[in-house]
Amino acid sequence: MNAFLLGPFLIKIDWLFLFISALIAALIIKTNTKNNLSFQNEVFNVIINIVIIFVLIYKFSSLLFSPEIIFGNFKTILYVTGGKSGAILGFVCGLFYLAWKVSKSKLKVKVWAEVLTYGSVSFFLSYWLIRTLYFLVF
Repeated sequence: MNAFLLGPFLIKIDWLFLFISALIAALIIKTNTKNNLSFQNEVFNVIINIVIIFVLIYKFSSLLFSPEIIFGNFKTILYVTGGKSGAILGFVCGLFYLAWKVSKSKLKVKVWAEVLTYGSVSFFLSYWLIRTLYFLVF
């Protein structure tokens, strides 16, 4: 089983890997934007908002794709996820939000693209590295 107990909570190892990779990517973005603190705050606000938008749309897209849940047992919304279609919809909405915020920003698109490229590449590489090392050792 690829999970461990932390008190009453069952935490999947993959979620821990995602969290550690997000911290590594945040540190790399922070060091990349250390000269411009207002841009650094703007980048982190946009990234956090994109994650919130993705999670909310992913979680509640089941109401959009199967509205019969509303008429049945309404508590099932807490236990049902959006599936692949909800994840795609959340990702697309996050991209639209990112494009909107970049277009409203005072900085050039090139600066945003550079920072987001550093962050996303470092996120995926660190996730892959941590996951590979974990499965090689354990």
